[in-house]
Amino acid sequence: MKYGYAVRDNDLAMQLKALNDFGCDDIRFGDDLPLVIDKLKQGDVVAVWRLDKLANNVAAVERVIEDVHRAGASVELLFERLNSGSDYKEVLSQLIGVMKEIEKL
Repeated sequence: MKYGYAVRDNDLAMQLKALNDFGCDDIRFGDDLPLVIDKLKQGDVVAVWRLDKLANNVAAVERVIEDVHRAGASVELLFERLNSGSDYKEVLSQLIGVMKEIEKL
């Protein structure tokens, strides 16, 4: 199952187009992310337009990714073209590291 997650902000139309183009079966917003994570099964995907749409800070992004992986699913970053369960895990880890450094500034 492909779950989409969007944030109601000025990019909403772009997010929804990307999630629909990706073929999401179910698109959720805002506070619904924990509900999506609770539904996840092995092989499911949580798609999001960009990494920064997944949570408000880097620590929360890391928790979401860990929760998704614990369920046997992966996170698909559509803009970055990265999947947290693929060979690009290291690239994602580096991207999160850069975000941590920026957050310190």
